[in-house]
Amino acid sequence: AVDLDLILRDLELKLFDEGRKEFFSIFMKNVPRVKVELAIIRERTVAKQGYDSFLEPVVHTRASEIMDEVVTDDMKERSQRLIDVAAEMLVSQGVAKRSDDRGIRSLRARLTDSFHNGRIHGYASALELFYERR
Repeated sequence: AVDLDLILRDLELKLFDEGRKEFFSIFMKNVPRVKVELAIIRERTVAKQGYDSFLEPVVHTRASEIMDEVVTDDMKERSQRLIDVAAEMLVSQGVAKRSDDRGIRSLRARLTDSFHNGRIHGYASALELFYERR
């Protein structure tokens, strides 16, 4: 028997990784932007807790704030194509029935969230490489 949850988790991880690699590569190509982002994060972290550290909630909030600025139309189209293919694969494997619109919307939302969370992680990973505690 095929474990449908395993198939879904596997595709979620693949989409997460695609989003992570995409955002990581963008920021690794733009070190001056990374330094600007680190300054913003450092300022917000010190204001929040009184000392400098790589505070994940602050980093994730900042990543969400700049997402629309960084994501191009081509990137949106690419992620949509990946989500479309993943959703179709999952429907063909029986994770959701083709006639279950609500189930398919829920499935697509999970896949979209995975890709989005991967982008946030890619942002955090790129910044963490350059982070130096002061």
